[in-house]
Amino acid sequence: MSDEKPNEGECGMKRTTGGVMGTHVRVVTVILSLLWGGVASALTCQSTSELMKYFFRYHISVHNFDEELSQKTFNNLIKYWDPGKMYFLQEDIDALQNKYEKNLGQIVQKQNCQGIDEIYNVYTKRVSEVYTQLKPLIENTKFDFSVDEKMNVDRKKMLFPKTMKESMDRWVQRIKFQFLQRKKTVKSDSENRKKLLHQYVLLQKRQREITTTEIYEAALESFASALDPHTDYYSASQMEEFSIASRLSLDGIGALLRQEDGIISVESLLPGGVAQKSGLLHVNDSIVAVAQGKGVPVDVIDMDLRDAVKLIRGPKGTEVRLTVRRQGKEVVVPLLRDSVELKDSEAKMQTYEVELKGQDKTPRTIKISVIDLPSFYMDFEGRQAKKKDFRSSSRDIETLLKRVNQEKVDAVVLDIRVNGGGSLDEAINVSGKFLGAGPMVQTKSAGDKPYASRYEENAVYTGPLVVIIDRQSASASEILAGAIKDYNRGVVVGSLHTFGKGTVQVLNDLSDMSKEAVQSLHVSPGEKLGAVKVTVSKFFRPHGESTQLRGVASDIGLPNISDHAEVGEEFYEYPVAWESVPPAPHQDFGYTQKYLDILRKNSQDRVLKSKDFKEMQALIDDYEKKKSERYLVSLKEKTKKEITEEENKEKEAKAKAKKEKENNLGSTVDNDVVLREAVNIAADYALMLGKQAPQEIGKIKMISVK
Repeated sequence: MSDEKPNEGECGMKRTTGGVMGTHVRVVTVILSLLWGGVASALTCQSTSELMKYFFRYHISVHNFDEELSQKTFNNLIKYWDPGKMYFLQEDIDALQNKYEKNLGQIVQKQNCQGIDEIYNVYTKRVSEVYTQLKPLIENTKFDFSVDEKMNVDRKKMLFPKTMKESMDRWVQRIKFQFLQRKKTVKSDSENRKKLLHQYVLLQKRQREITTTEIYEAALESFASALDPHTDYYSASQMEEFSIASRLSLDGIGALLRQEDGIISVESLLPGGVAQKSGLLHVNDSIVAVAQGKGVPVDVIDMDLRDAVKLIRGPKGTEVRLTVRRQGKEVVVPLLRDSVELKDSEAKMQTYEVELKGQDKTPRTIKISVIDLPSFYMDFEGRQAKKKDFRSSSRDIETLLKRVNQEKVDAVVLDIRVNGGGSLDEAINVSGKFLGAGPMVQTKSAGDKPYASRYEENAVYTGPLVVIIDRQSASASEILAGAIKDYNRGVVVGSLHTFGKGTVQVLNDLSDMSKEAVQSLHVSPGEKLGAVKVTVSKFFRPHGESTQLRGVASDIGLPNISDHAEVGEEFYEYPVAWESVPPAPHQDFGYTQKYLDILRKNSQDRVLKSKDFKEMQALIDDYEKKKSERYLVSLKEKTKKEITEEENKEKEAKAKAKKEKENNLGSTVDNDVVLREAVNIAADYALMLGKQAPQEIGKIKMISVK
């Protein structure tokens, strides 16, 4: 196991991505795409049992099997094989539950994998029965696409079918959906049926080729994800591709994806990525089909996320078209794949002049600098090579803050929305630029005392500070926001709270084990076991509260649709619990508490009068109204009028994105209502700290970009 120090490594909200490397996904563990061959690997029941002990040895809170953990592992394994509840019948689940639900783990720990094998054998039997009936269904069924029919893909509320007839009724809808997707590009009905049938022949062939090793890998993944959402087992093939990808530039769309109960959704959009720049793909969109350019769309509902990622990723400059479900509607999102470069994620600054009018109508101008920090980045190779000018977020932030001081700016707004984390060192160093010497975060492993990671230099900027957060501000972002709040140093505004990812993971490549350890796992020479990623500790704020699950709450909440979406640690299965530790002695600047009531009131007054916020609230209301339709997929063919309207909206969105890119606007007060209000709050705040009464806020004008 890695002997990683508390102030080193990375912390972040990482999932598998459509083009940028990620390291985690739920329910199915994924690193990039899966290679089904190329690495000698042969898990046995014995090695599976021994590897489970590895997880127990290092996990922060779970160290042995009990009925609850067996139940979670059992449920995960059922979902691994049948996430869409399309194969198992309820009688199968009842029988398997009676035999293995409460004792599956204990049995495996005794190196008896009968339960794992039996679950897979029952699944195989049902797959064979289903595929036998699919051939005549695909060849002979006549579908009416004029009927307003919906397919429900909400697996959480769906029960397993009681009979094979009920199972096939679901398959009829599924095949109809696939036909509908293909009708857009495959005009011939007979050709459509022929190609779809061929697809299922290949799937059946793949199912027959599943090896014993893959069966036990599935069991280990199901067990690992039962411990917590960020603990994983990586097969040897996954680990090899991870190593290759770490050295290469990946091309794709720049979106972090998650999969739960067979449905793939957008977790977040990476700064500088194609998806974010386009403005066409939204957080929480559910992806139901993927097409290569104008090619045949492929249904990805219930598809292994690894295979779906392969479809989404591709060569730079090629087009991928995603069919997504959003607020009860189906939308086609065309994206040109591209690489994400460091410059797309580096800190940037815009400075604004805010016009103010006092009680006596005397005009005044106040300067606000907005710093956008998309990630806590560092050129690790440059640092290891001891280059003096290696890039990092803290170095870039320091450069910008020195300009702030030189230009006598009145206040700074630090924007960490959609910042999923990064280097832990950088989280500490960036925080220190605003706070000065002191503890920035505490880390605690099971059985150990909290360890406080400190910043030891003076602050670079000591003036008024406003920090903007949203539900996608995670891990390292939460360390910064939590420290700013605990030091009473600045005002946190935006979503109700951040993501809530407050745990630390260590990745252990099992190929680094000693020969003796390898022998204890019953692995033959030349064979590899992959890697384990285990949650080993938690982050705690200087004041002692964990960021886990609860995140960091804002001081001033602003209407935000992400507060109404299922984004955050709280929506994962089996998250590690929240807790607290004693405070680490730290400074209290006393800069915020006495001003918050008036700042909130002034902000609320502006929000109520704002046309843009009223429009945002209307979007939120519409989203809430259509939440129940999120998992309903239409099986009705669109009319020519609907298709034309969709194409026109697509052209408008592309033109808007192109214009913003040409003007290098990014997120500005002209197109970002939350940012605009944060600047207003900063202006109010700067006046209060300067012992002046708040004044009426007028126009905001950008004067420079750096």
